[in-house]
Amino acid sequence: KLSAVPLGGYVKFYGDDGQIEPALSQFTFMAQSILKRVLIVSAGPVFNFIFAVFLFALIYFIGEPNVAPVLGQVEYESDSWNAGIRENDEIVEVNGVAINTWIDVEENIDKTNADLAHVVVRRMENLYQYDIPTQTLISRNKFGELQKKKQLAGISPQKRSATVGISDENSPAYKAGFRTGDLIVSADDKKIDSWTGLEDFLLSNFGQIQVKVKRQEEELVFTLNNRPEYKRIDERIYRVESERLIDNYHGIANTIGFYPVELFVQGFSDTNSPAAKAGILEGDRIVAINGVFVRGFNSLMNISQKGGEQRKELKIILERNGRLVTAEVLPELKDIEIEEIGHKEQRFLLGILTYPELYPGPVTKKNIVIRNPFKLLMVSVQKTAYWMWITLVGLFKLLTGSISLKVLGGPLMLGKIAGDSLALGIVFFFKMMAIISINLGLINLFPIPILDGGHLVFFTIEAIRRKPLKEKYMEVAQQVGFFMLITLMFIAFYNDILRYGSGILGLFK
Repeated sequence: KLSAVPLGGYVKFYGDDGQIEPALSQFTFMAQSILKRVLIVSAGPVFNFIFAVFLFALIYFIGEPNVAPVLGQVEYESDSWNAGIRENDEIVEVNGVAINTWIDVEENIDKTNADLAHVVVRRMENLYQYDIPTQTLISRNKFGELQKKKQLAGISPQKRSATVGISDENSPAYKAGFRTGDLIVSADDKKIDSWTGLEDFLLSNFGQIQVKVKRQEEELVFTLNNRPEYKRIDERIYRVESERLIDNYHGIANTIGFYPVELFVQGFSDTNSPAAKAGILEGDRIVAINGVFVRGFNSLMNISQKGGEQRKELKIILERNGRLVTAEVLPELKDIEIEEIGHKEQRFLLGILTYPELYPGPVTKKNIVIRNPFKLLMVSVQKTAYWMWITLVGLFKLLTGSISLKVLGGPLMLGKIAGDSLALGIVFFFKMMAIISINLGLINLFPIPILDGGHLVFFTIEAIRRKPLKEKYMEVAQQVGFFMLITLMFIAFYNDILRYGSGILGLFK
């Protein structure tokens, strides 16, 4: 039935209330054989899994959206860049294994035992082969935990967004009104969705340009005078004290005063952070560390971690209002709380807050469609088994404390997930339904009295003893199981209130 309060479903069998007509006593649940009772109790969880298989089959029949193995960004002078791959290249093979999605790229690179990954890319209609050095870099697994895995440095499926930072008040960009954190959305009514798109537009359009930006919740329009002399792309020489660094990558956006926003200091974790004590200021642009130009946020994160592990001070070159300054910073080991898993972990940090939340640009998407019925069934079963395993690992981490109880959620979180997934499209909604169905099936099989798994434990004991447990023992076990479920529900409701309480109260203002 549909209940006013969605706290789950239940089944009451004939005779559970103690009212049994003698002529119908053989139809009660406990009058059935152990095998029949096992099949009856197992039916709910089993159909949870069957329903998940059906949903995954439906998803693949419609077409499952995936991130395509197309390079949205290749950092200049990274190992990947130096090997020869470029933006918009499509990776079709890694170490002899055919590639369909970006996940395939990451998994196959991590599996390689060699220091080089053999990568085949498609550029236009031609195939090119490259041997690219792998690096052990920091990333996150499906549970939000930091891990070290082999990757190709400097590549991403996401394009660099056209969110700009301004480090020189004398630049044309600053004088036109642009400020750090502005997201460029269009130029002369042409949509700009990436940094490359911005560069391409500036290289082919000169004179007075009307540029629309999004600044927080506000949309603004600025007039930028893009003069032809800005088109000259020369090497830039940085002279700081006795050092002389040459930057061979200096695009037209840089000449106007635009730089990627993720390398600008937005603030500090606290006033005693290593960066703040070293004299770094809000608004500074990070140019280079230990003589190596920093091209992106991931580079900054990995250099900081490596410097901390080696207990080495990092010599950072910054641009401040058009001038270059230096600062020496020793990364500090800090406990940070990972919101996704509610758990704290240790990392070496500079204590700098940047703009990574504004960093990702669009990705190229690819739909995987399977119409062969046999392959469709096989892949759907494999996908269900995969999410069963992920769920079990997650539950184990929850029980051992690797993941905090803060990740548990109740009806409000389920409603939020359902609403968000439906907003993304019907395929994402089906996927969330399948995952939730798998979760319900596995949790119901837990050996907790009152759940289906608890009943299966009772039946197993009965089969071994050749007689059922005494009723008083079963009643005590049921009470313990009920208390455990109520406790779990209380934690889930409490977490829901912490997550969404302010939003709910806001509806009544």
